[in-house]
Amino acid sequence: MPTTPTTPHRTLYLVQSAATAWQAAERIQGATDLPAAEDGLDAVRKAIVDFDVATSINLIAAAPDEASRQTAKVIAAATAPTVKVKSVNTLEEMNLGLWQGLTRKAFAERQPKVFSQWRTDPWRVAPPEGERLEETETRIRAALAKLVGKSDAAAAIVIVLRPITLALAKAQITGEDVTTWLGREDAPVVEKFELDPDTTRALRSAQRPKRISA
Repeated sequence: MPTTPTTPHRTLYLVQSAATAWQAAERIQGATDLPAAEDGLDAVRKAIVDFDVATSINLIAAAPDEASRQTAKVIAAATAPTVKVKSVNTLEEMNLGLWQGLTRKAFAERQPKVFSQWRTDPWRVAPPEGERLEETETRIRAALAKLVGKSDAAAAIVIVLRPITLALAKAQITGEDVTTWLGREDAPVVEKFELDPDTTRALRSAQRPKRISA
């Protein structure tokens, strides 16, 4: 009796952009465009061992900031030298407005209630002269839909993001709330997801998927 062919799972690597000097100083960066610190790039180089060399990579996309592009180029050079890094403007980190440049300590001292709410219920917080989380989520969903839709199912996708957009992407893939991922100190630099067909279809339509294998 003939067997029904199975649809392959699609491999997606989400990578946290190399840390910058502001991050090392615990300064709120948001959409401020800064280069990666050398120790941040070293952490990326060490994390590349988590890539499955048996799976070819046909797409490496990065947020448009310098640190994310540097990170993507390090990955491309080590794993897929023939693949050109694609800078995607809609993957830009959330604009945190007037919070940008403040140290986390100063923010917590000046606005303790807002600081606490940002950690527990960021959907209700609006950074002054910045972007609401819903706005960032909308463009990240659209960007993921486009990138997943264009890629070859037999090859892996790599997407490099800053911390907040990375949390939103993981929430979109897993169906969990962004607070599960936001601000996690133990978050790995590289995280691999195997997207089943239902999840892939949901991402392509920019809808929240129902299930995920990780």
